[in-house]
Amino acid sequence: MNIDEKKEILAKLNTKKLVERMKELEEGLFTTMLHHANLILEETQNIGRAGGDSPKVKELLSMATFICPAEIEGKKVTADMRDAWLTKQRKESKELNESIQAQAQAQFQLDASQATMDAMKEELRGTRAVLALKTAQINFLSGADSNG
Repeated sequence: MNIDEKKEILAKLNTKKLVERMKELEEGLFTTMLHHANLILEETQNIGRAGGDSPKVKELLSMATFICPAEIEGKKVTADMRDAWLTKQRKESKELNESIQAQAQAQFQLDASQATMDAMKEELRGTRAVLALKTAQINFLSGADSNG
């Protein structure tokens, strides 16, 4: 392969665009990570832990526990009756219902943000792999590997 053929192949590799895309992805990932961190800070009271209720919902439920009636339909309240009453309050209490909705919305936003970060990381990994391949091609065409 003569030098002109090698120069033509090297020009077609277009590594400049690839490096620019990688920089865009890195900047986008950084911005998305900042957004994700800010979202966590802003929504701390609305984010559930390990699939459970958020601190705000737990607080409202504990307050509701204190106002649970001692008797329901003339019967002394059992633990099961209290749990059923609290479950009913999740739907009937406006403040509790709003907190549950805020919790769901916050979790949705966090999940969407995490999915965006994961997709960007994956694209960045792929772009780096392509750049590594093109670097190997450049080394081969420049004769760097043939001297070894």
